[in-house]
Parts: sequence; C-alpha cells; structure tokens
Amino acid sequence: MSQQNNDLHSAIDQMPEQLQPNKDLWPAIERAIDTPAQAPVAANHGPWKGIAIAASLALVSVVSFLGGQQFSNSGNDTTQSLALLTLLQQQHQQALAVQGRGQFSSTLTSAQTQDPLYAGIEEVRQGAKTVLAQLQQDPNNLELLQLWLWLQQRELELVNQAQSQRLTRT
Repeated sequence: MSQQNNDLHSAIDQMPEQLQPNKDLWPAIERAIDTPAQAPVAANHGPWKGIAIAASLALVSVVSFLGGQQFSNSGNDTTQSLALLTLLQQQHQQALAVQGRGQFSSTLTSAQTQDPLYAGIEEVRQGAKTVLAQLQQDPNNLELLQLWLWLQQRELELVNQAQSQRLTRT
C-alpha cells in the first residue's frame, strides 16, 4: 500500500500546475460576446391550437371520469359505453377537421409515403381503428379505452407536427 501511495504522490508531483490551451481562446470568446444573439423565431400555431388543447383536455377528462367509475357487465352499461365511444370518436373527428385534416387524407401521395411523419400518422390511424374495433367488442375494457384515447391524442399531435413542418417549409 505504501508503494502505491508513493507512486501516486510522485505522479501528482510530476503534473504541471497549469494546463495551457493549444490556441488562444479569447478572440473567439470576444466575438461571441460582441455578436448579438438571434431572437428565437416564434412558432405560428394558428387558430386551431386552442381547440386542439380543449379537445385534449376533454379526452383527459373523460378518461379520468371513467377511471373512477366501476364498470359492470350489464347490457345498460354496455349501451352507454358504446354511446360514449361514438361521442368520443365524433369529437376526435371534429378536432382533426379543425386542425386541417382535409390536408391529411387517409390516402397518402407517393411523396408523403416517403415522409416518416406521414407514415407515423397512418400507423397511428390504423392502430386506433384496430383498438376501436376491439373496444366495440368489449366496451367496458378500461385499458383498451385508455389506449384508444392515447392513440387519438397521438394522431392529433402528429397532424399538428406535420402541419407545423409544412408551414415552415412554405
């Protein structure tokens, strides 16, 4: 142990007290200080941002409400659950229409199929359709409902992102 300590102390003693940079850094620092900072470009989210936020809050509210409910297998609850699914699907379609879904039709052009964002939108849509079909078979399945609502929210986010990218390109 004593030998290791001696080696360590000798290595420390051999180190230089100061390290000098390879080149003088002050000119670059002065240029950075003197150059005015560029103001960040404000994102133009358009009038649909508030509506998208409201739709998101509505979806979260419904999930929270249903999370506190006790589900049973009676026919009346199933009918109410199916009616709620229909209502939620209509609200989602309205939110997409407000965000300009007409520009994001279900049939993609050849240029759009190359874009991973559009492919992601299409994947999320297909997943939501599959989950909705399962949810219509078992409308009292809370996990499926939460997954379906998450997929709808994700689709809104991706459409919003695609529209923002399109606006910045033009």
